Amino acid sequence: GKFQKFVNFQLNYVYLEPDPQSNCGITIENADYRAMDSLAKRTGGTTFYFPYAKRSSIQLFLYRHMYNTIYRSQLLLLEDLPVCKNQKTYNPVAIDISVEQLVIVATGTNLSLILSTPEGLLSNYDSMYNDGTNYIWVKNGPYTGNWLISLWTSEQTLGCNFKVYQKSYHSAASISQQFDLFWGVSERLDSDTVFLQPYYNFPQSIVMHLTNYRLETYPERVQAALTVRAIRDNKPTTIYATNGEWRDVCSYNFYFPPMQCKVPNEILYFNFFVRDSFGYAVQRAGVMYCAQIQPTPQPPPHQCQNGGVINAANTTCFCPPGFTGTYCEQLVCYNGGTPAGQICQCPTGWIGSFCEIAKCTDKGFTPEYMRTNVDMVFLLELTQQAHAQVYYLNTMFSELIRDIQSQDGNWITRFIIAGYNSTWSDVLYVSPSRDPSGLIDYMNNLAQQVPTDTGCMVELWQAVDQLSRVVRLGSYLEIFVASPQNQTMFDNFYTAYETERAFNIRANAFVNILGQGYACGATDADFNYLFALTSSSTGYNYPVHPLDLANTVTRLIPIQFSSGIVYSKFQDNCMSSHSMEVYFPIDAYAQTIQLNAIGFNKTVTIYDGNGNKYLPGNEQPSMVILSDPITGWDILEVRKRA
Repeated sequence: GKFQKFVNFQLNYVYLEPDPQSNCGITIENADYRAMDSLAKRTGGTTFYFPYAKRSSIQLFLYRHMYNTIYRSQLLLLEDLPVCKNQKTYNPVAIDISVEQLVIVATGTNLSLILSTPEGLLSNYDSMYNDGTNYIWVKNGPYTGNWLISLWTSEQTLGCNFKVYQKSYHSAASISQQFDLFWGVSERLDSDTVFLQPYYNFPQSIVMHLTNYRLETYPERVQAALTVRAIRDNKPTTIYATNGEWRDVCSYNFYFPPMQCKVPNEILYFNFFVRDSFGYAVQRAGVMYCAQIQPTPQPPPHQCQNGGVINAANTTCFCPPGFTGTYCEQLVCYNGGTPAGQICQCPTGWIGSFCEIAKCTDKGFTPEYMRTNVDMVFLLELTQQAHAQVYYLNTMFSELIRDIQSQDGNWITRFIIAGYNSTWSDVLYVSPSRDPSGLIDYMNNLAQQVPTDTGCMVELWQAVDQLSRVVRLGSYLEIFVASPQNQTMFDNFYTAYETERAFNIRANAFVNILGQGYACGATDADFNYLFALTSSSTGYNYPVHPLDLANTVTRLIPIQFSSGIVYSKFQDNCMSSHSMEVYFPIDAYAQTIQLNAIGFNKTVTIYDGNGNKYLPGNEQPSMVILSDPITGWDILEVRKRA
């Protein structure tokens, strides 16, 4: 078990039942068998049991198992269930674009696999091996999305386990898209020195490295998550769930807040998720355990340590950088670092295992700073056809500002009102957030003045370009629009998009719509560019009737604080046999879940992680923020119970 953590492989056992005539009374209840099975579980492996009568099938099983799990494969999900009926109803598996095969390896009595597509439809698969106790199933060519896996058994009270792997075909292809996961436990955010397992009752952070993962966005926009489960009361129980951070200068780039395991020697099953450059979730899995003593292997005496190589001419060793001594047993700390046991204590300006990496002591804006001290812009279309938006926004504008301020006193530094019509655009009013009375008065004056402009091609992109010279990094842009947008050589969607990305602006648009449709005879296609702008910043286009606008903005805009998209999904056909099912993780710090659903004649039902409906008296009921049968929009909110 100690050696396994250094080379990162699963330890599997093939157990053959003794010949009944041998008088060996070993069974699966034997202490030696249980110790072997426990060791396999601690490494993410499996003990495969073969009755004596089926000993001839071991060769075929080994071939099928090795062929389908060893070469170019990674573990996506695993469960070791003492009671098979206690498995979760559905076990989601995220498939990214690198996955060519899905391989499920399981053990248990009379198991059947239920595999569902991201649309909730049953999927076929190939059975590569099945002897009634050990199983290998393969699904070729699964497409991207969240697949669902479930096992059925006729012996519900017996144990079972399964491992889900992603696999590439056996071909001479590049391994550049192979996302292999390595993990460890670190004491500090700035430390790349890792321990092998979490210590019992000691807060430590799990850190991870995903090979071939390319950082193609701002570090603060890396979407990583980690969940940890343990078997308690004979069923899997989530004991830790959190989002992660990206560490630029570390080999273990993904860092998660400290976790403190409370049960000595308890096996911990984790799932790691991160978005790839195409927006798909990469899922990987593994096993740790709550160690009372850190498992560090002791090298044999008089042999090279720490990666050293023996010198054939004498008894000394050639040592790698960072180590010295006859057997490379002494740590070398560079740049003024001081050895402290097995690690180096580095002076200011240096980090790394040997203080070999320069660290910037002068820092710019941190992601946490960009979360606060930003601007909020209300960008208003000031034409006759859009005036109803301004009028009804004004009816609740003071309450809206109050609710925004109540989220966090440091969130918004300035409120800005900007306007545009078919001929011009400009910044109209700037107000410090600590005294918004002038802002509220200005909005009230705008609401009382009906514009004379009736032009149907408005200068929205010009307005966004002008705002780029005014707003702070990370600001919020609330766009109110009724008419199609004018595109010119110098003011167009592409310049607005570059501005939004450069300034980390999060944009949402409230599109004016009446019973007869959009103003100026516009269609959905006239707002496609606007949708591209908002969705690229994790925002939305909300088609809203003016009468619903005040209620909608007071519910939606304030909760933009410290929020983000967890999951999104599109499906062409949502009829009865093709109903859409979406599974998404919620961390322990989440206060509110907001669900945005668009589609006609639909019913939205919310379930918790155990498959129970959110109902009064059971869990916090969902609240309907918006339900518009004309546009098909439904916005629901679930708040954490106090």
